This record gives sequence, C-alpha cells and structure tokens, in this order.
Amino acid sequence: MNTEPQNLYEVIGLSRDASQDIIEKQCVRLGEQYRPDKNSGDLRAALMFAQIEKAYQTLADPVKRAAYDAELLREGQQTIVAKDTSGQRERPKKVRTAVTILYITLGIGIARAVIEAATNAELAGVGFLMFVTLTVFAFMVFLFIMIGRGRNWARITFLVLFLLGLLPSIFPLIRSFALSPVSGVLGSAQVLLQIVALVLLFRQESSAWFKGKPAAT
Repeated sequence: MNTEPQNLYEVIGLSRDASQDIIEKQCVRLGEQYRPDKNSGDLRAALMFAQIEKAYQTLADPVKRAAYDAELLREGQQTIVAKDTSGQRERPKKVRTAVTILYITLGIGIARAVIEAATNAELAGVGFLMFVTLTVFAFMVFLFIMIGRGRNWARITFLVLFLLGLLPSIFPLIRSFALSPVSGVLGSAQVLLQIVALVLLFRQESSAWFKGKPAAT
C-alpha cells in the first residue's frame, strides 16, 4: 500500500482549480463509497474515509481552502529548493585526495623551476622563462579548481595533457638528474603523484560524481 503523504486534492482525485461545487460533490460521492458501515473491517477504507472527511472540511470551506492552497504553495517552493540543494553532492573522498595531490605536484613543479632557474634562464632568457612559468602555473591552478568543482571536461583535459606530455618529458627529466639530483627526484615524484591522482579521479565513484550520477553501491 502506498504510504507516501498526499495532499487533499490528490485524496479526492481533483485538481487544485476544481470548483467548490465539484469538490463538495466529489467528497460526498467518495464518502459514500468508503463509509465504515459499508466497509466493515477494511482498514484501508477507514483511513480513506478519514482523509475524505478532512478534505471536505478543508476544501469545501473557501477560507480554509485558500489557507491550505497557500500552504501547498510554500511546500512546493521548499521542495524545489531541496532538490536544487541535493544536486550539489559532496565530493567523494577519492576526488578530494586527488585534488590535494595535484596541488602538491604543482608545488613540486615550482620547486623544480626554482632549482633549475639559473640553467633554464641561460637557455631561454629570464623574461621568457618567467612568462612561461607563470602562464603554466595559472592554467594548472585553474584546471585543478575546475576539477575540484566537478567539471568533467577539466578532468579529461588533464588526462589528455598528461598523456601527451609523458613521453616528451622523459628527456627533460633525465636532464634534471644531470643538473641536480634533487630536481630529478622531485620530477620523478611529480610524475608518479600525477598518475596516482589520475587513477583516483577515474575510479568508478569519482566518475559517477563527475557525471552527476549516483555512485554504484
């Protein structure tokens, strides 16, 4: 049996724009149908009769009906707000961890840039080096923020950029070990952490969150 609460219009099977006369006639007809003396021992009929009686007392009176309609309107607005709020689902733990790792890799990148600044400045010039570093930093921060906000395109973009840059980054990483073992170790850690972050971002629970779907249980 359906136990979900119904409004009084649903109880008597009429719309909210039904006239007073139609409401009264419908309540009388249903009341006759579900009268306790005609449905002895039928609990469902007894409950239905009580609801019909309440509907008649409320909706057949124009003043009470107006107050009830106002109450339904308020409840409807609250339901809409609740649905909007429920759509903002909490980030899964894996996504939160992945975003934290990504910011750590960003910090590692800055540390490597500082360590190798002198050598890179000789090759490309200080002005150009600063421009490239700041541009990449700003873009990655923006991308990580969007990932943290659940933008699926940002997650895909980071994956594509990582895959495209993985092979070309091997030679610079070897060069980093030659220039500074510390920078080389940091670079290796950066790559490994990015892989871990990607794995977390593309787990089933994370993917469901990015796509706005309930996670499988």
